[in-house]
Amino acid sequence: MQYEDIVAMFSRDIENQGYDIEWVFGLDVPAITQHKRELIISSKECCTPFYLQHELIHILFKHVGRLNAFNGNDERNPNEAEANKNAIFRILTFHRDHNWEPNVQNIMEWYGIPSYLENEVECQIVDVYEFTPYDNGIQTMHI
Repeated sequence: MQYEDIVAMFSRDIENQGYDIEWVFGLDVPAITQHKRELIISSKECCTPFYLQHELIHILFKHVGRLNAFNGNDERNPNEAEANKNAIFRILTFHRDHNWEPNVQNIMEWYGIPSYLENEVECQIVDVYEFTPYDNGIQTMHI
């Protein structure tokens, strides 16, 4: 499966919620959800599969009326923290369901997960993969 295939699959998840995606150049953030228009505006330069899942969580959890990136919206905002955590969970589940190796660095790179979320990926990967040192013939976990 190619990167473009993952973007297409994650985009369909959004479209299945009745939202359109508009890909644009020059956006200052990876993506923005406009709930009233049922639209996600995504940056062609920096939107990654992680940010598609992140915006999908805002849709699924009905995070409307939240702050935006221009007035203090960051990882301290409870909606952003919830979207980050659940986007990582969805990505790790997708990754596991394709029987791909649970390598934290590869996952972060493939899906474009921001580096400040590395600890969250490390914590969740153990739960999602239900990992113990000798499960499924895997001797070591590459963290």
